[in-house]
Amino acid sequence: MRSPIHKPHLACLGLLLLLSNKPATAQSTIIDLNPGGGSSFPDAFVALRGQALFFSGPLLGADLWTTDGTAAGTRQLVQLDGGPSGYSQLARARIGQRAVWLLASGPTDLRLLLSDGTAAGTTTVPIARALDSTVRWAEGASSHALLTVDSKLWWTDGTPAGTTSVELGPDIPSADMLVADGESCFVLTRPSTNSSRVWHVTPASGRKTLLGDFPNDWSRMIEAGPGRVLLSAHSYTLPTTRLYVAGPSAGSLRSLAQVGETPIAPLVAHGYAIALSEEGFPNGTSLRSIDLDTGSTQRLAGLGPMQRWSVDLGRIDGDLVLVHDSEPPVLIRTDGTVAGTSMFDFPVDVDFRTFSNSEVSASLGDTLLFRSVTGFSNEFDLWATDGTAAGTRRLAPDTTGQYGPFPRFGAVVHDADRRPFAAFQCKENTFGTELWIIDLADLDATAFESVRPGCAGIAAEQPTVDLRGAPRLGTQPFHLQVQGADPFGAIGLAFGTALRPVSIDCTLQPLDFAILQAAADSGGNADFPIRIPNDPAYAGVRLYVQAGVGRSPTPGAPTPGAWLGVIDLSDCFALTLGF
Repeated sequence: MRSPIHKPHLACLGLLLLLSNKPATAQSTIIDLNPGGGSSFPDAFVALRGQALFFSGPLLGADLWTTDGTAAGTRQLVQLDGGPSGYSQLARARIGQRAVWLLASGPTDLRLLLSDGTAAGTTTVPIARALDSTVRWAEGASSHALLTVDSKLWWTDGTPAGTTSVELGPDIPSADMLVADGESCFVLTRPSTNSSRVWHVTPASGRKTLLGDFPNDWSRMIEAGPGRVLLSAHSYTLPTTRLYVAGPSAGSLRSLAQVGETPIAPLVAHGYAIALSEEGFPNGTSLRSIDLDTGSTQRLAGLGPMQRWSVDLGRIDGDLVLVHDSEPPVLIRTDGTVAGTSMFDFPVDVDFRTFSNSEVSASLGDTLLFRSVTGFSNEFDLWATDGTAAGTRRLAPDTTGQYGPFPRFGAVVHDADRRPFAAFQCKENTFGTELWIIDLADLDATAFESVRPGCAGIAAEQPTVDLRGAPRLGTQPFHLQVQGADPFGAIGLAFGTALRPVSIDCTLQPLDFAILQAAADSGGNADFPIRIPNDPAYAGVRLYVQAGVGRSPTPGAPTPGAWLGVIDLSDCFALTLGF
C-alpha cells in the first residue's frame, strides 16, 4: 500500500511563461463540396478513427464522404449507386471502430452500409424487404446494431460476416420498438390498439422470452442500463402516464410509478428515471426522479407553469443535462438526487422541437455542444456547457455572428494527436447548405490521454501520472500525481505545447519545456497542485506532460534508469486547459 502523497511547494513561473505562447484559436470553416453546383447537404455524420464520415450530394443519390477537419482532408470515400430514386439514410450507429447506416432506395431496396473508414473497408449488405414492410431500428448503445424487417430480426457487428437474421415467428409479427441489450434485445409489440407486450430476444439462438403486457394508448421504451429497459405508458382516456421496468427474465415486467397526465419520454441517469410531472395550476411542472430498483420517487425541482417540452443534451460524468422550455429556457444538470440537481436560466430562446437529439447536441469530454435558435429567425448560435452557468458560453464563429439557418449537428471528432473539431451541416447565403467545420481545441477541459508510451529500467517500476480535478482557469488547482519513484527520490514534470521526441535508449517527449520539480515521499509519490490564472489567454492551450524520476543504484542491487541510465519516464499525456 502506498503512503500518503507528498505535496511540495511549487514555483510555476516557467509553466506560465510556456502558456503565454498560446496558439491562435481557429475559426469556423465552410467547405464547399460541390463548387458552383448548388448545395451538398452533408448529413448522417458518424465520428470514426479521427475522421467524420457523412453523406453528401443531391437530396437523392448521396454518396459517402470523409473529413479530417480540413479542406485537403475532405474527400468522397465511396460512390453509391442507388438507382433513379437514390438512397435515403434511415438510421446510423457506431459499433466499436465501425460505422453502420441503414439505407433505403425505392419501396423494396433496403440495405446496410458498413464502413471502417476506408474505401476498401466499406461495403453494403442487402436486406429482403416487402413492398409494405415496417422497419424498426434498435435504440440504445450496443455491440451490435439491430433492426426488424417484416418478421425477421437482423443484427450486425459492422462486418458482412457478422450480419445475419433470425425469424421472429408468429408471436412477434412486427416490432413497434427495439432496444439493444448487448447481443440480445428488447422488443415492444402491440397486440391491440390499447396494449403493449414486451419480449427479450437472443438472435443467435432465436430464443424469445415474454416479459409481460401493459395497457396503454401510447408507449415508449428506452435503455435503462445493462439487462433492463424503462417503459413509459400513457392512457389518453384516464389520462395518466405510468412507468414500467423490465429485465430479460420471463414475467419480469413491473409497474414502477405514475408520473403525471402528459405523455412523456423519460430519461435515465445513475439508476434513476428522470421525468417531468405536471402538478397543475399554479405550480406547473416538476422534475422528478424514480429509483429503478425500489420505485421510490423524489421531487428534484419545480419548473413553474407553462412548461411544454424538454430536450436531452447529453451526459457529463453520467449526469443528465437537458434544456427545458420556459420563459426563459432552463438548463438543468442532475444525477437523480436533490443535492445533485442544479439549474439556471438560459439567456436566449432555444427551439429543438423539429430536430432529433443527435441534431441538437454533441459531446466533447466534460463539455456538451448544442445549438440555439434566437427568436423566430432560424439563425442559430453554437454554445458549450459543462452543466453550470459559469461553464456555459456562446461560441462565436466569426465577426458576423450567427452561423445561419437550418443547422443539423453532425459529429465531434476527438483524437489524441489532432485538434478536436465539430463537423455539421448549415446553410450559408453564398455556398448554400454545405459542410461547416469548427475548431474546438479550446473546449475539452478534461482530456487527459496517453499519447506516447514511457519506459523503465531493469527491475524498476515505471512511473505513472494521474490527473485529479479539471485543468480549468481560476483559483482552484488541478493536480498531477506521480507514483513509482524511489523513496525520497527526485521527480520532475516536463511540459510542452508540441511533441518533440528525443530518443536515447528511451524517448523523452516534450522539449520546449518548463520543469516542475519535487522530492518523492517515503512511498515514492508526489503531488503537483497547479493553478492556472483566470486569464482567457490561457484557455484552449493543449499541453503535453511527462514525468521523469531519478534512480539511485543501491549497492548490490542496481536499478539503472531507462533513459541515460539515471531516469525512468512515464507515459506522455495530452491535456487541454478550459474555462
